[in-house]
Amino acid sequence: MKKIFTFIIVLSLVFGMSLMAGTKEFKKGASFITGEFGFSSWATPFGASYEMAYNDNIGIGASAWMQSWSSVGFSQTLITPSVFAQYHFTKINVKKLDVAAGVSLGYSIYSADSDLFTITGSSSLFLSGVLTIRYYFTDKLAVSLKETYSFLGDWSGSYAMIGVTYRLK
Repeated sequence: MKKIFTFIIVLSLVFGMSLMAGTKEFKKGASFITGEFGFSSWATPFGASYEMAYNDNIGIGASAWMQSWSSVGFSQTLITPSVFAQYHFTKINVKKLDVAAGVSLGYSIYSADSDLFTITGSSSLFLSGVLTIRYYFTDKLAVSLKETYSFLGDWSGSYAMIGVTYRLK
């Protein structure tokens, strides 16, 4: 029930923000690279993503995050490479703002090491919903805020990421 409620809230935000999205910031042929770090239930994830504008509204790309946490006698690492597709809301022109929503499919690679006890956990496929908001300070440089919510997979949950996006072309 909690996942459904969260999904409804995120979906409402996406449609609300779509009324404010700009057209100039996302267009066919553009490509973007974003370095990001964030917040999750386990640790501080960090990584990078690349996105290419397939057309004036659809972006496709790939990302990889890593997070590691430890305590006395054990350590754990989670690496999450993924591919994604996003729809960029470009119908109403607001300069410097790019709002997108989409899905991400990836594989969580989990590893653990302990001298004291057995740690259980597994690597698995995951499917996530993604909401991205970029605000451009210049034609090439933006701050990015991304909310990812996994619906399927052993490491499901919410990740909030903040980053810097550079438009390559």
